[in-house]
Amino acid sequence: MAYLEQKFSAANDPSEGQSLGTFGRALSHKKAVRILVAEDDFMMSDQIVSDIEMTGNTVVGPFASIEAAAPFIAEAQAAILDIRLGRLNTFDLAMKLRMRRCPFLFYTSFSPRALPDALRTASLHNKPTSTLALLADLDLQNRDIPLKDKVFSLLPFLRMRARQLVYDQAAADRLVAATLEKSISQTAMLDEMNVTPFLFQKLEREFMRYGREYMI
Repeated sequence: MAYLEQKFSAANDPSEGQSLGTFGRALSHKKAVRILVAEDDFMMSDQIVSDIEMTGNTVVGPFASIEAAAPFIAEAQAAILDIRLGRLNTFDLAMKLRMRRCPFLFYTSFSPRALPDALRTASLHNKPTSTLALLADLDLQNRDIPLKDKVFSLLPFLRMRARQLVYDQAAADRLVAATLEKSISQTAMLDEMNVTPFLFQKLEREFMRYGREYMI
């Protein structure tokens, strides 16, 4: 608990324009990242593209089919893939990205059980979730850091998401702190799951259940 309190107090504050890592380019003033988006739901694709461009990064696509996306895999520096485009799965695209050691994730309505054994450890986010969570995940994939430091690295992203939900800065920080405190008992589980969707889902649920209380 003391470790989390120390890291939380020291975390970068996105409201002051400090770093959100490689994929928060607009706030960290880093070079734009080319993020491939493969999604065949027009409204969802449009939202993801808008959110990515708001960070100052560059969208490759979006693509609604495997055939359209495949020629651009080589120029992507990261990727957000739906598991299925039309009647085809994106697993071949994912394997090509993995061979290039390119950060990617699945953003889908399917469960992790839909993944083949070769991609069983791939990051998977269930729809709907915020694009900020997806960018935070891609950012963590870009760095080889211990679990506790992954939580620390996610704090600026979590704070920004909380402020999208609550708006008041102090209330948003209380929401993030409560989310982390309630996640401590499940820390052992984090080694077996993706910490990014776990914490963002916790944050969303905490807001849905107790959001008004944090405004006090």
